[in-house]
Amino acid sequence: PAFSFLHVNAMKLGNPYDVYSELEASITGSAHRFPAVQAKNKLEVFFAAQTGKLKAGATPKPLVIFVDELDCLMTPNQTVLHDLFDWPVRHRGLAIIGVSNTIDLPELLTTRAQSRLQHNRIPFRAYDREKIEKIVFSRVNECDGVFDSDAIRMNARKVASKSSDIRQALQICCRAAERRQRIITDLIDSGKSSEGKLSVAIEDINRAYAELTESPIVKVLQRASPIEALILISIGSLLRKTTYEVVTLDSVVSQMKFIHNHTHNNTRYIPPNFSECLDICERLRIFGLVDMKVLPGDRVYILQLRVPDGEIARYLAHHDPAKRFLPVEFTLP
Repeated sequence: PAFSFLHVNAMKLGNPYDVYSELEASITGSAHRFPAVQAKNKLEVFFAAQTGKLKAGATPKPLVIFVDELDCLMTPNQTVLHDLFDWPVRHRGLAIIGVSNTIDLPELLTTRAQSRLQHNRIPFRAYDREKIEKIVFSRVNECDGVFDSDAIRMNARKVASKSSDIRQALQICCRAAERRQRIITDLIDSGKSSEGKLSVAIEDINRAYAELTESPIVKVLQRASPIEALILISIGSLLRKTTYEVVTLDSVVSQMKFIHNHTHNNTRYIPPNFSECLDICERLRIFGLVDMKVLPGDRVYILQLRVPDGEIARYLAHHDPAKRFLPVEFTLP
């Protein structure tokens, strides 16, 4: 049967409560965004009206709402998730489908929220070598002749043995292609264009993989302490929300508290003091991860990442805050 479909990516919301405004605007088609409380009330009225139509014998289209990054909607009292799970229970013709990076999300919910959850859990297994090969082949299919088949197979084998992260496999392809392009350009400039291999080979894949996994910066990121990781994740998540390339230390401290409160709902946040934050940022500067400057006279500290936020996201992915607030967002050009 026909149905209406809405998609919401919770990662792109400013805060969890914005989901009410996002849904209300999408459902009604309104250009005006209402504050969260008003939007929630309007949604309640809309869903109740749909249920009333069904009881009266009318057949309005069922509504399916797909919520990606569902765990980003966690709040201390879990009100947002409770509402999402409660609406389909009270109102007919509504279905909620959620995708979460946190496998045990249902177990992390309060008893109140769990009571409204009527879920079928579908775990997604990690990609094996054959699946990685198939996906990468399909993504580079339009680049006919650019990649050797053996190079793609080597890429899949390396990634499957470590992370099984398809995004890393695609990133390796991208870096390998850039390396091969540089080699070809150098050969052309030196008048030796006939001597070089034109397609991406296993050698290019091996070098690209090493760059992504064995560089000093990568090792520093992989060994970052929880507080160092939290600062880097906070900087990266703030930069993704703005067109600026720098953030203030004050805004980073606020973001650290926000991220912690939405990642560790049952633990009290004890923020590092200003001096401790400065010490940590100075250490990150020495490691080559950030630049730090102070505005003359204002004592306002400005921070800037010296590595792409995508690199930070990838190598801090084992930290829960990174999964929710700084996801790896990579697509092959």
